[in-house]
Amino acid sequence: MVFTSLMNTMFTVHKKTQTKVGPRMKDSWTDSQQYFGRYDPSVATLTFLNSKTTYVKQNNFFCGAAVDVVEGDRLSFQNRTFDVISVVNPFNANHHLEILIEEIRSGS
Repeated sequence: MVFTSLMNTMFTVHKKTQTKVGPRMKDSWTDSQQYFGRYDPSVATLTFLNSKTTYVKQNNFFCGAAVDVVEGDRLSFQNRTFDVISVVNPFNANHHLEILIEEIRSGS
C-alpha cells in the first residue's frame, strides 16, 4: 500500500510501429496504455560525443511491475517525452520497475 501511494504521476507508454507507405516502411509511435508511476528528476550523467563532454540528462522513473514497457519504448507525461534507455526489475522480485529515461529534445 505504501509503495502505490507514491505513484503520483500518470504517464503513457508509446510503442514503435512500422507501417508500409508505398515501397517504404515508416516508423510511428502509438499510444499503448496509461499507468501511474513516480518521476525522479535527480539523476544526470556526462556523455562524451565527438570528443566533447556533453551533459545528457537521464532520469529514473519508477512504476509497478505489471507495466508493459521495454527498452526502445517512449514515455510521456507532463507534456514531455522520454526515450526508455533501460528497464530493470530489481532482484527479479516483480515488486516494481526502475526505468532509465532520457528526455527527447525538440525535433527528435
